Amino acid sequence: QLSKSQIIQLYENQTDQLRAKLFKYIFIELYQEYEKYLEENNSHDFEDMILKSTNFIKENKDNKYKKFKYILVDEFQDISISRKNLINNILSLNDDMKLFGVGDDWQSIYRFTGSDITSITDFKNNFPIIQSDIEKKLDKSNESPQKNYSINKIKYSHRFENSIATLSSNFIMNNPNQIQKKISGRPSTIPIPANFCWVEDYSTKSIIDVLNLIPKSPNGKKQSIFILARTNFQLEHIDFKKLSTLRKDIIFKKDKVKATIHSAKGLEEDIVIILGLDSGSRGFPMWWGEDPLVSVFLPKEDKYRF
Repeated sequence: QLSKSQIIQLYENQTDQLRAKLFKYIFIELYQEYEKYLEENNSHDFEDMILKSTNFIKENKDNKYKKFKYILVDEFQDISISRKNLINNILSLNDDMKLFGVGDDWQSIYRFTGSDITSITDFKNNFPIIQSDIEKKLDKSNESPQKNYSINKIKYSHRFENSIATLSSNFIMNNPNQIQKKISGRPSTIPIPANFCWVEDYSTKSIIDVLNLIPKSPNGKKQSIFILARTNFQLEHIDFKKLSTLRKDIIFKKDKVKATIHSAKGLEEDIVIILGLDSGSRGFPMWWGEDPLVSVFLPKEDKYRF
């Protein structure tokens, strides 16, 4: 949604002008050729579908589109600015439109793809169209308007035990930018929800050492396991077939036993081993930071350290 002149302006404001000028020179040429290719081949990319739909609604506010009554949005915390604009344009079609969003700002991990967490943490200002005409009239008359929306918090999670819910909630709520809420989980059966293990490397031998520290289930039930890593290369030297033969009380599912942190979002198992909790520039969390040539296009970053 940026013109060539707007992109140039963003890069001219960069501190490192050597990199900015070089990248601007290459990037704008490539971008214009890419747009030209799409046009010549009558093609659209994914972002086009969002942007062009938004413009189409702006220009076609006839009766055919006013029949929509409800917009239901899942993963609301991952909405980008362009998607937010699309929703607001649909809402503007008629006064009776209802927006229902389900999301969790604690699970927002897609800022690098453009998601804007304020869509959920600052809902009212991001979706001003939900104010009814009556409220607007009341605003002008200095009367106190009733808010035309409600926020409901789900406070119970079936995904994990209460010990993990308490541990993670206390950590997350240290960040003043997160929505404050008290989460409870299933009744706790394990007194210590997390255990830290020192390993020399991320090899089969090291994972065997970790497996040996996992206590057997008190009721004799078999427990499923998942191994998460910060990056894929941390999983490359682990023989998962060998691991699956070591403990009869632990289940290694063939198609769902390993993944990186981002790709595993939404999955769950009884036991999770997390690799890559190292410090340093490429540790977890990563201290490396974003390339300013990319972050110039992204929503504002939460400056809280972790």
